[in-house]
Amino acid sequence: MRIMSLNVWSDYADNPVEPREDGILNVIKEYSPDMFGFQEFSPNFYKSNLFREITKDYQCVAVRENTWTPVFFKKSLYTLQECGWVWFDELPPLPYIDDSKTITWAVVTENETGKKFGMCSTHFWFKTGEEHDQARVRNAEQLYDKMSYIREKYNAVVFAVGDFNCSVNSDALNFLEQKGIYTSFKLTDDHSMSASYHGYPVLGDDGNFHGKPAQKDYTTSIDHILTYKDSVCVTKQNLVINEEILGSTDHSPIYADIEIL
Repeated sequence: MRIMSLNVWSDYADNPVEPREDGILNVIKEYSPDMFGFQEFSPNFYKSNLFREITKDYQCVAVRENTWTPVFFKKSLYTLQECGWVWFDELPPLPYIDDSKTITWAVVTENETGKKFGMCSTHFWFKTGEEHDQARVRNAEQLYDKMSYIREKYNAVVFAVGDFNCSVNSDALNFLEQKGIYTSFKLTDDHSMSASYHGYPVLGDDGNFHGKPAQKDYTTSIDHILTYKDSVCVTKQNLVINEEILGSTDHSPIYADIEIL
């Protein structure tokens, strides 16, 4: 099976959805993940052609109005069992309300086999510094609570995808490793060597957004696909890096090909 994650670069920086939606849609069509999660999926994305096209083949789990971290799964393969939404608590203060730092989760049954799978799409706290590192550890604790609930209740294989705003060897991901949950960067030798975040695309004179590939290596990646080490074999993990997607968002989509143990 294939799992994917993508921070779609919310439309808050003079970057409307419409000029960028085809690039995101084409990634979903070409790579055809079984399940995926978006981050920064702001209200205008739900009104877009991107959303209408994706939901022809995928069921969206958004749980509440304007969920910024929705989960999607193929309608033809899975049936929804349970879902929910978690807002991260104990966050440092901001001068505005930030609804994006959340977990959206879903449990699905594979129609053919009856096997259960859990998927969490999340967006961790974003600022830098010791206080903010500790906030991400608290985010990781809440994520672990939800992943362990799904695993224990349903005997499910559980994935967490998203923009974790922290790198491969960060305190937050180290906490999850202690619980048996690893980033896919550490679960296969066949992984991307590039960082996932490449910076904001720039609007060109041609009316299109253009981005450049990341210059840092994978150890600085802030987007991850996590799972319990004892549940799966990750055969491949990679990023989608092409001109179209580089101009569509500031994060390269990350995907992992999975064999279930």
